[in-house]
Amino acid sequence: MATAELFERLAAALAIGLLIGAERGWQKRDEPEGSRAAGIRTFALLGLAGGVTAILAQRVDGSVLGFAVAGIVALMILGHLRGASRSDDLSLTSAVSGVLAFALGALAGAGELAAAGAAAVVATLLLGLKPLLHRTLQRVTEAELMAALKLLLISVVVLPILPDRGYGPYAALNPFEIWLFVVAIAGLSLLGFVAMRAFGTTTGVLLTCALGGLSSSTAVTLAMARHARACPTAWPVLTIGTMLAAAVMLVRIALIVGAVQPDLLAPLALPLAAAALVSAAPLAWSRRAAGGAADVTADVGNPFEIGLAMRFALLLAVAQVAARAVGARWGDAGYVGMAALSGSAEVDAITVATAQMVGTGLPLATAAAAILAAAGMDTLVKAGIAGAIGGRALALRASPILVAQAGVLAAGALWLLLGG
Repeated sequence: MATAELFERLAAALAIGLLIGAERGWQKRDEPEGSRAAGIRTFALLGLAGGVTAILAQRVDGSVLGFAVAGIVALMILGHLRGASRSDDLSLTSAVSGVLAFALGALAGAGELAAAGAAAVVATLLLGLKPLLHRTLQRVTEAELMAALKLLLISVVVLPILPDRGYGPYAALNPFEIWLFVVAIAGLSLLGFVAMRAFGTTTGVLLTCALGGLSSSTAVTLAMARHARACPTAWPVLTIGTMLAAAVMLVRIALIVGAVQPDLLAPLALPLAAAALVSAAPLAWSRRAAGGAADVTADVGNPFEIGLAMRFALLLAVAQVAARAVGARWGDAGYVGMAALSGSAEVDAITVATAQMVGTGLPLATAAAAILAAAGMDTLVKAGIAGAIGGRALALRASPILVAQAGVLAAGALWLLLGG
């Protein structure tokens, strides 16, 4: 190892100890000198010791590092016990931080400077966020905690083990994709609930819908309809959110098409812009009424609606099989109809597939009409969800606007097919 590299590793190890020690020292700055088990100098020395030990382990014997870690752990535990006996402070944070400073210093000494530095920054940030984290935990209810844990179960545990290939008729049923949609709906519902708790009704709903519309406007509509049924007086802001997600969906389609097949943007531009205006025009009127909306979160129960999400996933599976069956029966001539059926469940997949088929000979006008038909059918599905689940208020206000948007998209598809 060159001398310059050796000094670089030791400097990084020292900097890691100083960083963690600075945060620990600031937290305990009001305590008298000598009353702390470890201060900024001790943490800096721990980081440097970790770097030196790792270098010695590489040059002498790897067991040196193991013995050193055991010694540091014992030393920090002893310091904690002595400090706790004087002040009744049972927190192990400083002791664990000292061991971590040594370990990250050793990682830097082993040459992993980027990983060690990043971990030190994250650790210091977590230490500094103690008041915020504690306040957040105090506000979390049992239902919200269990909802988050269930979401992690179905996304982190179940989703990765599902096969990502087609099964059943026409190989149309992909367990991974279907369950991914279940995760999206459940996650979006929980995200909306948390956003409304954190930012308030209006800001939380609009933020959730704008972001959610970039991933699944149908899931947004489903979540807003559920909130509308639980709290009917909040229909103004929920209507705004539903329309905002519908408009963002059209932007998402344009982004997908632009990335896959930019030539399709020209025939799609006018119909998509007109449809977006239909959903965006009433926003100004609805925004004035949103100020008097009641708190949406007040009457919402369990934020995790896995049952509702799974029922919608079943509709997705049925629509996928139906779309493949239509395509197999009528071939290219029925492609637009197949796209419309696919759009009733999920519009992104058919958008990508259609844009890709332009490169294999599908005419631009037919491809654009198919995408518009899929978007129109997707919008009709959202209108049905708003009407069937959202209650009378959302049905009378959001559903007609969504139907009008679907009509504009269908008219655009027909215009393209007729040679417009």
